[in-house]
Amino acid sequence: MHTTARTVLGAVTRWSMLAIGVGLTTLTFVQLVEVHNEFALAAPWWWIGLIGIALTGLGLGAPWSTRRRGDAGS
Repeated sequence: MHTTARTVLGAVTRWSMLAIGVGLTTLTFVQLVEVHNEFALAAPWWWIGLIGIALTGLGLGAPWSTRRRGDAGS
């Protein structure tokens, strides 16, 4: 198995997106609790939270395997 720069870069990108997404989601949840979900104060935190959720999803990747059916050993 060869580790190429492209594989390492892809892994670093996914882990970074996951870390940033979880961090943003946590931060926005805390901020929404602090402003008691008042609409005028909560508006920017909702959008940042949605961005955090999207980054978390992209960082986790697809829930299915990327291997083809013919690649299975048995």
